[in-house]
Amino acid sequence: MGSVELEMKGKVAFVTLKRPEKLNALNKEMWIGIKKKLEEVNLDEEVKVVVLTGEGRAFSAGDDIYEMFKAETFRQSWDFFLQIVYPSLEAFLKLEKISIAAVNGLAVGGGCEITLLCDLAFASEKAFFAVPEIKIGAFPPIATSLLPDLIGYKRAAYLIFTGERISAKEAKEIGLINDFFPENKFFQETKKIAEEIANLPEYSLKLIKIWLNRKRKNKRFKEAIKDLVLLSQTKEYRERTEAFIKKK
Repeated sequence: MGSVELEMKGKVAFVTLKRPEKLNALNKEMWIGIKKKLEEVNLDEEVKVVVLTGEGRAFSAGDDIYEMFKAETFRQSWDFFLQIVYPSLEAFLKLEKISIAAVNGLAVGGGCEITLLCDLAFASEKAFFAVPEIKIGAFPPIATSLLPDLIGYKRAAYLIFTGERISAKEAKEIGLINDFFPENKFFQETKKIAEEIANLPEYSLKLIKIWLNRKRKNKRFKEAIKDLVLLSQTKEYRERTEAFIKKK
C-alpha cells in the first residue's frame, strides 16, 4: 500500500516516502499521505524547514502506472486526479515552510515533478532524473508548467519531448537541483543545510517564501491535469500503458 512518515526534529521536519519495494511509486495512499503530512507540518509553529525524501534506492518512480491504468473512464480518472493528486499538489503550494527535496535515488515522472515543487533540491551522486511520460502517451503537467522557468525553455522542452534521463551532475549543471553529494554524505549534508536555513530570521524566511511562491500559484495546474485526464482516454495512451505494464 505504501505510507508516508513524518519525523519532527526541532525546527526541521522530515517527510519520508515509504514504499521502497515499488520504488516509492505514488499511489492513492501515498498522495493522501503526502498531503496530510505537509498539512501537519504547516500547523507546527516550531518547524521552519521540511525535508522530503524516499526510503530505499529511490526518491520516487512517479505515479503508480498500474493504479492509473485501472481508471477506464474519464470520470474515474478525473476523480482520482482531482480528489487525490491535485489536493496534494496544492499542499505544496500552501506550504509556509521552506521545502527541500532530498533526492536519494531515481526521481522520474511525478517523482521528478515533486522536486520541482520544492524550494530547494539536493541529490545523491547516484540519483538521476527524467520526465518520461511521453513514452506512454501521457504528459507531465507540473514539469511543463515549472521546468521551463527553472532551466530554460529549450532544455525543458528537450527533456520533456524525449524523456531523456540525466544524472545528478547534469541536473546541477542545468539548474534542476542545487547540488549533489557523495552517497554516504548526501543526507548528512542536506540535513546540515536544512538546519542552517531553519536558524535564519523567521520573518525573513516567511516573506521570501510568500514572494517566491506567488508566481507558482498562478500556474494553471488544474487545467493541465484535466488535459492529462483527457489524454488518458485515448487509444494510444491505453495501448502504450498496457505495453509498459506487460513489459514490467
